[in-house]
Amino acid sequence: MFHKLEPLFFTRKLKKKLVQLLKDADSKLHLTQLFTRNLIIAVIINILLVVLIFFKLPIFREHGLINKIIVLASTWLVLFFGIFAAVMIVTYLMLQLRIYKRKTIVEEVFADFLQITATNIRAGMSVDRALWSAIRPRFGALATEMETVAKKTMGGTELAEALNDFAKKYKSPLLKRSVSLLMQGAESGGQIADLLSKIAWDIQETKLMKKEMTANVTSYIIFITATSIFIAPFLFALSAQLINIMSSVTSNIDLGSAGAAMSNMPISFSTDGISLSDFKVFAYLCLGITSFFSAMIVSIISKGSAKMGLKLIPMFMAVSFSLFFGFTYLLNMVFSSFF
Repeated sequence: MFHKLEPLFFTRKLKKKLVQLLKDADSKLHLTQLFTRNLIIAVIINILLVVLIFFKLPIFREHGLINKIIVLASTWLVLFFGIFAAVMIVTYLMLQLRIYKRKTIVEEVFADFLQITATNIRAGMSVDRALWSAIRPRFGALATEMETVAKKTMGGTELAEALNDFAKKYKSPLLKRSVSLLMQGAESGGQIADLLSKIAWDIQETKLMKKEMTANVTSYIIFITATSIFIAPFLFALSAQLINIMSSVTSNIDLGSAGAAMSNMPISFSTDGISLSDFKVFAYLCLGITSFFSAMIVSIISKGSAKMGLKLIPMFMAVSFSLFFGFTYLLNMVFSSFF
């Protein structure tokens, strides 16, 4: 039923990209199922927001029934497309994260796979047969990909083409370079087994270098993490407490009589200022932005890619918000005994 609405949200080019994205992520969902699920989620969120807006803003309840229906319908329609776009963006990011995880798993075990393949070639197997025999269940996503390569070659596809399709799927320079060297060695008639062993050794060396680089920048990771999820919430909580104290102090001052006495002084007091509730909204917004970019930076430093930061963002935000709430509560208890 919902698939008839797809042309309203997806162009042909976008549909093609989403289908390829689902395929690369090895998702069991079809595009229609994904669209239906996201559409239902967007409708539910939209209804909850419209109800919340209706009860929070009394202006909606002051009009007649017809005006209420028109205003609510307009609000629902405007919010719906924005919410659906946000849900699709989150889905896209989650699929990209899943693809990146699969690429990481494949790169992690690719050297072992090549070593086994080299052993099989030394035992007298052909290249395609050696690749098929090197598949092990512990290789996970790589085992699935190699089975796909083997099925393609059995179906008449050239081995070089099947391997190139596999390397292009993950957009991994390591996989592309390894497959390219393998195919060049096979075409030139060289010792494929020795070549595979050297490629596997180079991959292991690269992995060790990455681990050493990560160890060298661990101090930066600790500093960024501590600043974003511990120090920043504490400073915002302290600032909130300062605003609360200043509000309490100024509320006990008779500004009318004090204003005449301090008319010639370079300072002045006023009841106008930042409210505590407004500051808390600002603090949560700043903490959310800080947590988002901190998670991305930590991911880039430690993993070399910002995609792994997507799974760190909820954790960073949850810890940061929780600590801000906890620090605010504790400081309020401490300072309440003094004021």
